[in-house]
Amino acid sequence: MDAELGTMGEEVSNNCIVCYEDFTETGDHKPVAIACGHLFGEKCIRHWWTINKTCPICKKRFKRTSIRPIYAQKVVVADEEVRNLKGQIESKNDEIERWKEENRNIQRGKRQAEMLNRELTEENKRLRMSLASVDSELSLRRSAVSEPGDMFVRMTEAIPVQNSTCFAMTKGLVCLMVEQNSHQLRQVQVQGRIVNGATDFRDQGSGCVWDISISKDDSKASVAAGNQLHVVTNLDQIGKAQLQGCLTNDGQQILSCAWDDGNQKVYCGLGDGRVQVFDIRNNACVSELSHPTKHGIFSLASSGGRIYGCTRREVLVWDNDVSEIPWCLREVPGSIEGLAVEEELLAVSVRPRNELGVAFHEIYDSDSMVGSLTGHKSFSTKTKGSFIITPHSPMFASGDEMNNSWCCWDIHSGNMIQRGMGAFGNPRQICSQNVDASSFVGVLDSNSLSMFRYRGLQE
Repeated sequence: MDAELGTMGEEVSNNCIVCYEDFTETGDHKPVAIACGHLFGEKCIRHWWTINKTCPICKKRFKRTSIRPIYAQKVVVADEEVRNLKGQIESKNDEIERWKEENRNIQRGKRQAEMLNRELTEENKRLRMSLASVDSELSLRRSAVSEPGDMFVRMTEAIPVQNSTCFAMTKGLVCLMVEQNSHQLRQVQVQGRIVNGATDFRDQGSGCVWDISISKDDSKASVAAGNQLHVVTNLDQIGKAQLQGCLTNDGQQILSCAWDDGNQKVYCGLGDGRVQVFDIRNNACVSELSHPTKHGIFSLASSGGRIYGCTRREVLVWDNDVSEIPWCLREVPGSIEGLAVEEELLAVSVRPRNELGVAFHEIYDSDSMVGSLTGHKSFSTKTKGSFIITPHSPMFASGDEMNNSWCCWDIHSGNMIQRGMGAFGNPRQICSQNVDASSFVGVLDSNSLSMFRYRGLQE
């Protein structure tokens, strides 16, 4: 018996082969050996013996009296491979910890670099604004010495229009407008002081015309009328503009429209807060952008793949034309009357809540507000304004319907540099274009369309 116990298998286990549970040092499951030398839990092998008188492992017969306890402090698996694996795991864990520490150092360095980059960007922006403000002030002083008077000169006599609420202007200085009473689209081209004429034709639409937008390549225009969107082509040919198609939505009024950068899609702001995306190549709505508050989107613009829209209280931004929910850039204490976009610049025109307030325009550069433009106490605006990019400094123009005139601000300094430029009626919309390094401004009022040219220091 003792000899058999002395020749036990080379592998020593720490659990019972019958129940596969670990041995205990006391109790009825402490390790015992039988005549062949194999180990089992005491209760397991005694129960086994009542059923089968052979060893569960080697099948040798044994007697119940041969069951002997094993006195050992600890029974473990003597497995070299397991020890090697544990060593490898510990080594890998140490290596992972080193990698984690290196990654933490890299992340700390990245955050520090991002913080430094933001600080440098803000400092650069501040210096650019300071430099532009100084340049603008010097420009104004030189202008005051050499050429006192208006910085904008009227190009033509006022062109009579009948009840037009909106218009758009191409780089070829072709103005597009719709007369509300007749629902006729007019083309007006201004070259120097010569008006080449206007052509009327039916747009076959119904309902009030809310907005007109021209594609980035000047080849097409969209007209939002009622619940229909009309696409017009041949804008550069006076008298030959024609309808390419008519898109109809699901019954909601189209309050605003804007073209994408690729000149193939038109964004339509609806009265229930949605923005529908129409592809003019197949005359179909290809996607829809929602707005949870359901307020009408009455002004739209796009730049750099983004879509900007506004309700009366909020300025909304969709990062692309497949985004479902926009994010709110600004909620203003008043009534938003319109917005304008020029590359990374965004202007939001706000009307005061009561007669005692003063209207203002907030200017944003890359989502950060960089200034606020205000006028005198009587200044008020319902006019859709426009950026004017001059060789000296970017400007913003807007109407002052209380004085039947329009005003212009230097964006960087925030100063009003021109005011009281007369119109014959209540100003409704301002558009501008840069052609051959010259800046042109069109002003639509309730009775006429007037064209101005920025002369700056050149005259």
